[in-house]
Amino acid sequence: MEAFTYGTLTLSMVVTVPQLNHRSKTKHVTLARYHSVSKDQAIELKEKFLHSNDEMIPDFVMAKWEFREYL
Repeated sequence: MEAFTYGTLTLSMVVTVPQLNHRSKTKHVTLARYHSVSKDQAIELKEKFLHSNDEMIPDFVMAKWEFREYL
């Protein structure tokens, strides 16, 4: 039996929010979050997300996969 490592995939991007009287601020915006996925599933989900949202520039979408660790 093969052991799989599961984690959370977070897809996000940085956006600039203009202000009237101040400098613009940048915000880190979460686009999607998938829980309990393997690393192979995370790669596939990222590709499907980018394909479904083809109006977004893929270089601007950040993907972060964090594994779950049981103590």
